[in-house]
Amino acid sequence: MKVITPRQDLSVTEVAKSNKVLKTGVEYVVADFFPERVAAQFGPGIIEAREYAPPNFYGGESLKGKSLFCFRTGGIGDLLFIATSMRQVKKNFPSAELTLGCDSTFIPILDGERDGFDLVSMPLEKKKLDEYDYILFFQGIIEGNPDAEETNAYDLLKEAFHLDGLDNPLPNVRVEERIRNRARNFLHKTSAGIKYKMGVQVAASVQKRSVPPQVFIDFIKQLPQDYMVYFVGGKNQYELIDLIISHLPEHKRSHVVNASKDLPSLPEAVALMGELDLVIGPDSSMLHIAAAHRVPLIGLYGPFPSDLRLRYYQNAIGIDSMTLCEFARGRYQSCFEHGDGVCALAAKTGDSYSPCMSFFLPKHIFQAMEALGFPVYLSADGTGGRVASGSGV
Repeated sequence: MKVITPRQDLSVTEVAKSNKVLKTGVEYVVADFFPERVAAQFGPGIIEAREYAPPNFYGGESLKGKSLFCFRTGGIGDLLFIATSMRQVKKNFPSAELTLGCDSTFIPILDGERDGFDLVSMPLEKKKLDEYDYILFFQGIIEGNPDAEETNAYDLLKEAFHLDGLDNPLPNVRVEERIRNRARNFLHKTSAGIKYKMGVQVAASVQKRSVPPQVFIDFIKQLPQDYMVYFVGGKNQYELIDLIISHLPEHKRSHVVNASKDLPSLPEAVALMGELDLVIGPDSSMLHIAAAHRVPLIGLYGPFPSDLRLRYYQNAIGIDSMTLCEFARGRYQSCFEHGDGVCALAAKTGDSYSPCMSFFLPKHIFQAMEALGFPVYLSADGTGGRVASGSGV
């Protein structure tokens, strides 16, 4: 982490996903990448930066009557991993004052009230952090950490909090009732009486963990007519969703919706996940949101094994594309690629997607659906067929 001091007032909306204005001469605590991104946007020398090494970094001390500030700049999954451990800390130390700092984008969907902690938007003034008895941050706990190659993410965070165990490893999310009703009304309007409503997150946050569109095209072509597919993705993925839909037979297009065009905000997407029967996607935010809603899910994994993320989820199946990739290593013989880097094999071969993410076949997903109790007949070659009459989830 870094402490920065702006040399002039700065609006960091793009850098920090926040509408905060950083004031001249005020010290702020930020993630390691922050100074470089500020310099790229505003020019070099616009801030002073130094390492942040708090003397009160939490090391497992008793938190009875104490305060602890935690923060990580990361996505939804990272924050849910942290929130689950914070819930356990609060259970172990009911009198502790716990606070989680994160990007303001994610605050509306984190259930701090139920999990026992307050939420604040980062960047935060250093003087406010100095008021806490202990500080705990998690930059680098997954990226570049050898333990992350063999340890489930929830266990990594549990160990960072010096916890012996988690009474409940499943995450929580918060959905306002008005937004929940909006999602329900949208499904009622678009599902046309179709029995099963399936969510598909079209891509992960980075290309190397994303699924080539052809995988979803082949899968939906064989999907029984009793299923309605709701694609979820950010605005930068609308073109990809449209590409997938355009390559479907005409009779299938009426069974596919780009849900994000009608429910574009994160709270709306989170609400939608809670109303679906099944969620499918690569390692991505909506898999963790589905788990928080206790909705059955199927994860498609290649660069690292699904067990490192899905082990504790209910009604969850990870389909692992394990290969003899020349860049594989470690116990699981995978490449364990995280962060914003590229797939080394894709860079070598000139592929747009990680080659291991191209090996999923419709039959793999149909088999997982059957294992979760969803009615799909499989033909002798493993392809999908009609829904079994009278069956249910």
